[in-house]
Amino acid sequence: MCLMDRKLENDDEAFRQLSYMLDQVFHFEFHQVIEALKNAYADIDPDADTRRPGFDMSENTQSFVSLLDGLLEKANYERVTESDLNRALSESSLFKIRLHVDFEIDDALHKLLALGLVEKSGGSLIAVSIEAGIRILDQRWDNYFVPGY
Repeated sequence: MCLMDRKLENDDEAFRQLSYMLDQVFHFEFHQVIEALKNAYADIDPDADTRRPGFDMSENTQSFVSLLDGLLEKANYERVTESDLNRALSESSLFKIRLHVDFEIDDALHKLLALGLVEKSGGSLIAVSIEAGIRILDQRWDNYFVPGY
């Protein structure tokens, strides 16, 4: 804009260099954030082929959520509360479509995935066998109370 209005007649090249350097700084900072997000998500990716023993899912999930929250805040996204969403869903739309969202089912499915009791296959969720489910829950229960001696 400054170059188009000829307000920087003798400083065109210096201004271009400054804008290029600023662009590179923002690009580098954004790249660092994206890499941090990818690394944090890799640890909690439900589709990952490997799991680390003794891994703390809640701590790493919080790390990912914090990074994503910071990125969304910088991008000027506004947080939509559940009450805002419910109000929007209860109002009539231009197309007269009514919709009900059960948030508890979504939360339960995420918990079942995290526990390993269901698995993703394509776009579907498939329950593990009864035997595998019992083994998973039994192992989880056995590790829930660790004696402190």
